[in-house]
Amino acid sequence: MALTVKAAELQEILQWLAEDETYNITSAQRDALADIMIYLARFAAIAGIDIEAAGAQKLVKNAREYPTTR
Repeated sequence: MALTVKAAELQEILQWLAEDETYNITSAQRDALADIMIYLARFAAIAGIDIEAAGAQKLVKNAREYPTTR
């Protein structure tokens, strides 16, 4: 539950920013992101999920499903 609440708080902060504005976040926004990372890491540890492996697999899957065109 805490993870979804923190993610919603960050979304509320970032939703109306232009893309370039999201690269210059405040310390409060950085703290919110850190909270999300902590909750996610804790959940993954309890659930037995290797975050790095899961993320790498998802990137491969996304690349196959949504190839970039240039």
